[in-house]
Amino acid sequence: MYKKPRGCWNSEGNGRTSKKGRCASPAKPAIERHSRRLAAAAQRRFLVDCLTMVLAYHVILSAYGFWLPNDQRGSWSAFVRAYELAAFGPATKTNTRRSVASRRFDPAQRAAMQAALARQPVVFDGLQARAIATGFADYIARSKVPVHACAIMPDHVHLVVGRFRLSIERTCEQLKGAATAQMNREDRHPFADQPYRDDRLPTPWARKGWWVYLNSAAHVTRSIRYVNENPVRAGLRPQRWSFVTPYERCEEGTLRVTR
Repeated sequence: MYKKPRGCWNSEGNGRTSKKGRCASPAKPAIERHSRRLAAAAQRRFLVDCLTMVLAYHVILSAYGFWLPNDQRGSWSAFVRAYELAAFGPATKTNTRRSVASRRFDPAQRAAMQAALARQPVVFDGLQARAIATGFADYIARSKVPVHACAIMPDHVHLVVGRFRLSIERTCEQLKGAATAQMNREDRHPFADQPYRDDRLPTPWARKGWWVYLNSAAHVTRSIRYVNENPVRAGLRPQRWSFVTPYERCEEGTLRVTR
């Protein structure tokens, strides 16, 4: 005996089946109403996320060779891509979004791993750092992504990035792409003399990036202070960039952006 499925609509959209017990075609008006409800619910969830959850991200973009996939402290890599690094063990993927830089590690093993790389680890000089900043400024001006702090170090970059219409993964990739493009325009690419066979240049960046979710104004303030003090702690001059957007703390859990 045929058993009619539950939840079928007839051509009138009233939830009943046809006389033969089989489902009629779903009513278009009912589907459209249901789609509108789903879209409105998704928009409400997005707004709630924007207002009550992640306010910003503390982003770390590593230069090539700075943080390796099988680093003893952990990494964001699921496996080791480079053949020369496989001898040092599998990837040490960690799911924490907190910094692991303070964990203990063997400096001698890290130096041996970096020496085994196909190319020398990238260390940006002052002119390359300026080119990176110019690339960032160009992308930020075009995209309007809010950046509340930036420190360009010799082998990595710290940023505090506010919520944006793009995912933080996509934002990181576009920031790195803009910086690399500017270094190319200024003829300051770290691997300018080491092209591939098709004349493309290896990326000066590590894959992906590392970011910490900042869920309160206090967390954002603390991360901005950490990023701004990072060059000074490393013995470098303080950095001030024109593309950095200051902010004021308003009500708890919110930020008022000012340009």
